Amino acid sequence: MAYFAQHPETGVTRPEHIAIVGDRLTTDVMMANLMGSFAVWVKDGVVPIEETSVVSCYLSSVSEGTGRTGRTGRTGRTGLTVV
Repeated sequence: MAYFAQHPETGVTRPEHIAIVGDRLTTDVMMANLMGSFAVWVKDGVVPIEETSVVSCYLSSVSEGTGRTGRTGRTGRTGLTVV
């Protein structure tokens, strides 16, 4: 809270005004609970850009022979719709 006390323009005056987003229960979420703030746990955490890029998902599906073009779209193994 010391940071927010030094920066009143943020409008944060209480721990309830803060949400901590993290992928680790034992550090990020526990810290938020100890502060009295809200916690948002991201189950999957940080993943390589290759796994989140729509282009790379499309290219991998095309190389596997499962991708197709057109308006109907297809959901690949990542859950992204490839059109």
